[in-house]
Amino acid sequence: MDISNKSNNSNNNTKDSFLIIWRNKVLKKEIEKHLDLFRINYRVLFKKKELLLNFKYRDYITHLKYSIEDAILPGDIPNYVRILEINEIVKIEAPLAGVIPPSVHTLYVYANFQTPLEAGSFPNSVRTIVFGDSFDQKLDVGVIPPMIESISFGKSFNQSISNGVIPHSTTELLFGREFNQAIKPGDLSSNLRVLRLGRSFNRNIENCIPDSVHTLEIGENNRQVLKAGTIKPSIKNLTLKGYCNKKMLPNGVIPPEIETLTFYKRFKNTIKGNSFFPPTITSLYFLNQYDSPLKPCEIPSFIKDLTIDCYHGYSLQGIVPVGVEKLTFGQYFNQPLKGVIPGTVKSLVFGNFFNQRIIVGDIPFGVESIEFGESFSQTILKNTLPTTIKSIVFGKRFDKELVNEGIPFSVKSIQFGAQFNQALKFNDIPPTCESLTFGPFFNQKLNVGDLPKSLKTLTLGCFYKRSLNAGVIPKGVETLSLGDIYNSPLKEYDLPPALKTLKFSLLFNQPLGKNIIPQSVQTIIFGRDFNQVLKKGDLNNGLQFIKFGGGYNQIIEDESIPDSVKIIKYG
Repeated sequence: MDISNKSNNSNNNTKDSFLIIWRNKVLKKEIEKHLDLFRINYRVLFKKKELLLNFKYRDYITHLKYSIEDAILPGDIPNYVRILEINEIVKIEAPLAGVIPPSVHTLYVYANFQTPLEAGSFPNSVRTIVFGDSFDQKLDVGVIPPMIESISFGKSFNQSISNGVIPHSTTELLFGREFNQAIKPGDLSSNLRVLRLGRSFNRNIENCIPDSVHTLEIGENNRQVLKAGTIKPSIKNLTLKGYCNKKMLPNGVIPPEIETLTFYKRFKNTIKGNSFFPPTITSLYFLNQYDSPLKPCEIPSFIKDLTIDCYHGYSLQGIVPVGVEKLTFGQYFNQPLKGVIPGTVKSLVFGNFFNQRIIVGDIPFGVESIEFGESFSQTILKNTLPTTIKSIVFGKRFDKELVNEGIPFSVKSIQFGAQFNQALKFNDIPPTCESLTFGPFFNQKLNVGDLPKSLKTLTLGCFYKRSLNAGVIPKGVETLSLGDIYNSPLKEYDLPPALKTLKFSLLFNQPLGKNIIPQSVQTIIFGRDFNQVLKKGDLNNGLQFIKFGGGYNQIIEDESIPDSVKIIKYG
């Protein structure tokens, strides 16, 4: 065997392996750099043209807000912009097709056009176009790009729409407040799926709605009598915002294919349970201070998702049928709950004004999640909430002392609102809780045993700044988010041994030492102010992902980053 050749081959293989690894690392850093530039410059606002033209990273802009009074000229808009917003002060004096690059697929035009729009005014690349509130120009065939998918008109638009103006590719068409033009058969795209007719619309729509439409909204001022067949069988989601009485909406008008039905304040019909509602409806919403009294048995038992936003305070006892699984009260609901919630409800959501004392039996056994609104601030006593509850969300103003076992031992997730700042005692947070989120103002000292051993996810509010000593955070916590101003030094064993994801606060800027970060941690997110030199051993060997904040400018030595790290991000 030629030993010298073997040695040369070995050296060459080693050299090739080194070059491959080196090139991969360089390529990885280069890709990460460009991805970061795209992320940092994703959405940018410019008010001066020279700043936009001379912006170093203009080719990385994805979403451009153009708020420059000067007319847009060819080359002004960077070539890779995908979302373009043209604000009110901009003067549009020429067709946009000549100045907008073909990369733009979403266009918001809030500016006034100085000249009438003509065919080809917009680039063919546009798939979504949103017109501003002042736009009210007549549209001819060819003005709207032929591959458009979504069109939204502002409140002033009130021009007739003739056959061919709305391209066949259109799937979503939203008219604004003032639109009240007659729509003839064939005027709308045969591929249309979503149609909104605004507040002023008061025209006959018989035979005008394409069979493809599955979502239809009719505005507040509609006074047309709807006949059987006017609402097409293809429609699955129907919203009636206007005044409706029994004459205008007789039984049988709502097609049997409807799945979601929404009424607003002005609905005045007399509904008669199963004879009025098709059995296919699963979601029924009475919204916007709905003020027509409901009677027992008017809402059928096949409704699964019910929202009632009542305003005038009539009683809801016996109104919600057995069968409803998700019950949402609107923001004005503030009545005692006795006899209101049936035993089939699993999800319960209260509006912002609700602030009634909860009595044993008000919330039935079977409810699994509760979300309280902004005003709720009542003490929760033992046994008032059923032991089937798994999730509780408290609103902004809840700041009552927690009663032992007031929160049932079945609960796995708790989220407190902004103002909660009560000291915790043993079992205030049930031993079944796995996820706990405190609001911004919580800043009570946490002692060993205050938090349950079952906890896996802990989020501290933005103003929490007390030290977290060893044992305070239960050993089983896997995800920890520190508040925005937390900046206390961390010692060995302060962090739990099972921790996998650690998110530091905005202000955290303390040195890390050996064994401070548990070996189990896989993801670390540093905040804005962290700018400490990292030494070998500061970061654990199992770490895979690191993100540094925008203020980090230290030189990172290779030996300070564990070999296990796969991704490093900045900013």
